[in-house]
Amino acid sequence: MTFEELQKYHLKDALGVTLTQQVPTFKEVMVLCKDKILVNADKAEMYMDKVHEVLKETGTERQVVYKGYQTYREVRERYGELLDNIIYMPMIRDTSKELDTFIDDFIRYYKPVAFEVTYRTVDSPMFDQIRKIKEAGIRVWVNTLWSHMNAGHDDEKAVDDPDQYWGWVIDHGANIIQTDRPKELLDYLKSKNKRQYEPSY
Repeated sequence: MTFEELQKYHLKDALGVTLTQQVPTFKEVMVLCKDKILVNADKAEMYMDKVHEVLKETGTERQVVYKGYQTYREVRERYGELLDNIIYMPMIRDTSKELDTFIDDFIRYYKPVAFEVTYRTVDSPMFDQIRKIKEAGIRVWVNTLWSHMNAGHDDEKAVDDPDQYWGWVIDHGANIIQTDRPKELLDYLKSKNKRQYEPSY
């Protein structure tokens, strides 16, 4: 659909009630987010150059994390020096072929701020990779929104038993957690004295 066609529609809330707000442009979103939050651009893997243009225009270049499943060589070949001027986080599943090569190349040639890792089982080969990532001084991002990404340790279970679920994810290497339950997770981290970062704004 074109943007003009999208403008005929309105957003809905979680209960399906139509709101007055229409679909915003990426630029409008970044103006709203400026100096307030970090934006996770996990659908921008094939458009990072276009996204970067908007970030330069809005002065928000350091507020977006780009993510993707491409190898280091593929990202470097596609984007060249742009990779050195953005915050890029490689994503890797435990079903991916050549886990070692994927992670080793990023550690050796790029040293990202973090890797987003996915593991399906509690005995996943990803845990060996997580140890290696952390030994290199790189953070580990785990998504707890859906159970298939974290060996069944998702947000909905964690609300009732945070030690068993969020605590388990942390004990198994995560130091960044993507969640749909930010207040509950923050309360849990503070109760365990595991909150490592306080935003400056």
